[in-house]
Amino acid sequence: MEKRIEELINSVSIIDFKIVLDSIPKNTIFEVQKGYWVYAVNELKSKYNYDGDKYLRQHVTHTENYMFDHGCTYDSAFCKAKLCVFTNPDCAVNKIKQIILDIRLILDNLKYTKENK
Repeated sequence: MEKRIEELINSVSIIDFKIVLDSIPKNTIFEVQKGYWVYAVNELKSKYNYDGDKYLRQHVTHTENYMFDHGCTYDSAFCKAKLCVFTNPDCAVNKIKQIILDIRLILDNLKYTKENK
């Protein structure tokens, strides 16, 4: 799992990042997401002096939006509690992958903005 997080962190292009992301086994995706989240929180704090956790929660795809975009009719509490892992595991995995991708895009955008000031 640590190796997967390092591969995500070290992916230079978004294409490479997506290849790594798609290669992560379903049974480890939640742990990888947690580790990548911690990495991003630390990056946001050290490089931009942001409250990383708060910043990520404001900027990643919100559960309700993800559910709407994918036609899900469950209550959002069901998804937030990750209960959908048992009824629709592919959707749950895809949602976590979207969060990981969102984090990468957030970090890329901040880096670009900082470099081009």
